[in-house]
Amino acid sequence: MKSTRIIWLILFFINFSCGLDKPSAISVDKISVLSINYETKLSEILEILGEPLSQKRYEDIDGSVTDEPDIYNYLNYKGIEIQFVKYGYSDVTSIESIEIKSNQYPVLVDQKTLRVGEDYEKIKSILPYEYNKFLERHDEINPDKKYQIIGGNLTKGKLEPSNIVFDFKNGKIIQISIGFPL
Repeated sequence: MKSTRIIWLILFFINFSCGLDKPSAISVDKISVLSINYETKLSEILEILGEPLSQKRYEDIDGSVTDEPDIYNYLNYKGIEIQFVKYGYSDVTSIESIEIKSNQYPVLVDQKTLRVGEDYEKIKSILPYEYNKFLERHDEINPDKKYQIIGGNLTKGKLEPSNIVFDFKNGKIIQISIGFPL
C-alpha cells in the first residue's frame, strides 16, 4: 500500500513537471482589452470607444469561398486598431484582431494585466513557455532591435487556435496584437 502511494506521488510529480514545459494555452474567454473581447460587436465598439479616427471597409470576392464577398472592417483609433470580418458563407460579423500601440489600452489575460510601455519581462506572466524559449534562443538582447514573442494558442471550442503577439524594443513592450479564432 505504501509503495503504491509512493509510485502515484512520483507519477504526479513527473506529470506536473512535464506540464511546465508546454506551450502556453489561453482560453479566448480569459482575454480582453478594456471591456472588449471576442464576443464584442461592431456597434458595441462604437459605444465603448466612440467614433474612430478612420474606418475602412473592404470587400474581398476573390478570397471568398462563396459568391458572397468576405467583408473586412478596420476601425482605427489613436493607439488601437480593431478588425472585424464577415465571411461570405456566414451571417455573423466577428472581431478578428486587435492591435494595441498605446498604454491607454490594458490587456487583461486571466487576471494578469499588461500594457504597452511595460518591461518585456512581464510577458513571462502570460506566456512563460514562449518567454523562456525566446531567452534560450537569444544569448543577448540588442536594445535597438525589435523582437517578438508569439504564443498563447488562443482557443475557442474546436476552431483553429490563434495567438497573442508581443513586440518589444529597448526592453519595453511597444505593441500587443491579439488574433481571435474565427
